[in-house]
Amino acid sequence: MTDTKMSNKVLIIEDDKEIARLVELRLRSEGFEVTWADRGVDGLSKFDTMDPDVVILDLMLDDIDGYEICRRVRKKSNVPIIMLTAKSTELDQVLGIATGADHYITKPFSLNVLVAKVRGLLRRSQQFSAVAKPKDQINFADMIIDAKAHSVTRNGKRIHLTVKEFELLWLLMSNPGKVFTREELFTKVWKKKTLVDCRTVDVHVNKLRKKIEDRPFSASIIRTIHKVGYCFDPSM
Repeated sequence: MTDTKMSNKVLIIEDDKEIARLVELRLRSEGFEVTWADRGVDGLSKFDTMDPDVVILDLMLDDIDGYEICRRVRKKSNVPIIMLTAKSTELDQVLGIATGADHYITKPFSLNVLVAKVRGLLRRSQQFSAVAKPKDQINFADMIIDAKAHSVTRNGKRIHLTVKEFELLWLLMSNPGKVFTREELFTKVWKKKTLVDCRTVDVHVNKLRKKIEDRPFSASIIRTIHKVGYCFDPSM
């Protein structure tokens, strides 16, 4: 018996009918509710109507490429996205993560691995859905971040952060699992259009880690995404 509820909905946007059918059949056998679109436009339309819990997205579609679809989805949702593609270079993978994907799987692929990643993303989003939604306070493990008081406490002890450190922490922890590029972090936290020096972000992240964690550079909840940026990883 599977522990996955039928309310878990997966949207597949894939123009290869054979691959889409195989993925759909496997996910349905695991108890998921699955919807399939073979074009980007249809995929975006179905995304709005079905409100999926996970999106499996091909990159090379006939009408709109997967990168653009991912960008459009990310403007309105933090839904987990798995990119499924034949593009296997490091640059492709970096671009995929930078655009907003949570996982990047290259073809050919294992259905077992795909299902495992879908389940993992669902567990993460369900377990930490409360972290992403509160307007004034975030509670995680032994830490409390209060937006109104502009304060951070851990085990009841106040942690003193600068304004930018606090804003950086709040942004990351308000979006668990979402990968922010350095440019995005700089734009949102420093309120400037252009990133002049990426070290500005790196330095603040390093200082923040030292203040909020016992082992700031070992399994940090603020995870470095190689050549891309940072994300809050609540599984750490």
